[in-house]
Amino acid sequence: PKTIQSRPNVNYNYTQTEGINAEDRGGAIDMSQVVCDQIDLNIDPGEVNRLRRWLAFENPPCFQRRFSDFANQFRTRISDVKNHLNLHIPKTGGTAFCSLARSMKDTFPSPDNCFSESHGFGIPLWCCYEFEDRQEWDPENVCNALDQMLPEFTMNENYLDHPLCQNNRLYSILLRHPVDRAMSQERHLSTFFVKNNFDNYTYSARLELTRKNYMTWALTSGLTDGEKVTFIPQREHMDVAKDTLSRFDFLLEFTSKSCLPVMMGLMGFGNDPLPHENVKHGDNEFVYEFGRKQYREWNLLDIELYEYARKLALLDCDFFLRLD
Repeated sequence: PKTIQSRPNVNYNYTQTEGINAEDRGGAIDMSQVVCDQIDLNIDPGEVNRLRRWLAFENPPCFQRRFSDFANQFRTRISDVKNHLNLHIPKTGGTAFCSLARSMKDTFPSPDNCFSESHGFGIPLWCCYEFEDRQEWDPENVCNALDQMLPEFTMNENYLDHPLCQNNRLYSILLRHPVDRAMSQERHLSTFFVKNNFDNYTYSARLELTRKNYMTWALTSGLTDGEKVTFIPQREHMDVAKDTLSRFDFLLEFTSKSCLPVMMGLMGFGNDPLPHENVKHGDNEFVYEFGRKQYREWNLLDIELYEYARKLALLDCDFFLRLD
């Protein structure tokens, strides 16, 4: 069976199950052993994010007591770290995010988008180019490789590289309800099928990826020791997906009217809300083969992950508003 790769000499709190080798990607803290007055924030930044959110939810008195420490750590982080990686989940608002970033930043990998073709990094496999895995990196050298080849702001259009490189890079993700997102992406994919004259196998493989638990796939497939583009996430992969998401710096959703402008400002993109671009791009006469109920059944993992992400985003909203 396919297993999830990770670095040695670590302790995850997850048990090993088929499809996951439950080892750490960043020195995870055993939250049950946290002593409030002994918390040291001079650790991996992703672990600080995970710890802050956990305390805000599970131990509010401790979080309030240590709020100024978390606030100072985060302010220093966003001031010092200029590189930014957005894990783009298609049809969540990435086109608008890219356009705004291009208007605010100086360096980009190409004239008209925000992904980099270096090493096949970030290329949107769901619609374009060859439907195949990227060249493998040594996990110990991932961060050096990203630093050498990526510009200041990059959107990763396919699976996430592990371990996360948060000492030198901010991480963000845009959120949208998985059923709406999957249906919109399938409609969008149909235009590429006609435009690029895909063979039936390639289209079917991309359609499978588009329809089913894309966000869970994007967060976890980079850790599998098997083929990544056809990796099918299962229930036992959810803990790794949630843990990875909890390490991100920014979880953004268009519907968050009060917090979205604040988060955009903290990321250095100004305080205006994101414009909604690329709306209903696709075949205007496209007819879905299945109804919403079927898409919901196909995306049960993503729906659970989305609801989890929204809970984290609510905790973040309170934190960011107090920072502003």
